[in-house]
Amino acid sequence: ETRKVSFFTARLAAFSITQERHLDLPYKHWVMRPLEPQVVELHIQAARYELSFVISQDGLRLKGPNLPELQEVMYEPGVGEAGGLSGPSGRRPRVRSPATLLNELRECGLNLMPKDSDADSLEGYSVKNQETQARAYSDLSEIAAFYDIASSHHNKALPQERAMVRIRENELLEVFDPLDPDCDTDYQALTFFPDKSCFVKSLERIHPCNETMLPSHVTHASLYLCFDRHPTPGANHADNLHRLEVTTSTVRFVEAVRQTMQLMRLLSFV
Repeated sequence: ETRKVSFFTARLAAFSITQERHLDLPYKHWVMRPLEPQVVELHIQAARYELSFVISQDGLRLKGPNLPELQEVMYEPGVGEAGGLSGPSGRRPRVRSPATLLNELRECGLNLMPKDSDADSLEGYSVKNQETQARAYSDLSEIAAFYDIASSHHNKALPQERAMVRIRENELLEVFDPLDPDCDTDYQALTFFPDKSCFVKSLERIHPCNETMLPSHVTHASLYLCFDRHPTPGANHADNLHRLEVTTSTVRFVEAVRQTMQLMRLLSFV
């Protein structure tokens, strides 16, 4: 309960406390939502803790849980000002590359970088196809600044070659609850394959999963093309497409989001 261990020993030696790699797996659910231009927040309900991260073009930072053993990962040493981002006692939030921060978390006993072999210890879980994951993380990172992206509980039951998430446009940076059954129809289900993706009819509250494509829709080689070739484009279709294009001003942010999703394996362990 206190996360502290005390013991006596008659031997002078180095000691360590070990734990199983999958102690914080699987993820129960997760959601990524835009906070401000080119900044998103990632909430993950893991097996033990609810974690919150902020992803920007500068990298990844841990926002919570605010545990004593995680303070050195969350904040820079010493005292400093960081505007509205200041932490306890004026400590500056610590931003690192996704790999660096997640490695530091692992050293603190919180492993959020699972390997394929970790799925063997989790009942009912199998690792998604590598090409499917790569396609999904790359495509989703390009829309993260404008859409909420939420996990789907149907994803676990799909074959390894297919993965599913839900998206919801969020231009006004509002906070929605992806688990609210009354909001189910506000999210659009999206299925990824190793070489394509498509919008499907699936809803969280309906079982089994309905993988039928939306009327007049077809699969496309990228998520961008799914938006581009939409059979009934809206009045602002051209503007919406333009904002989804990756440019020199957004590429660092997009890559930070992609790396974070890839390292955490968000589609294989949820």
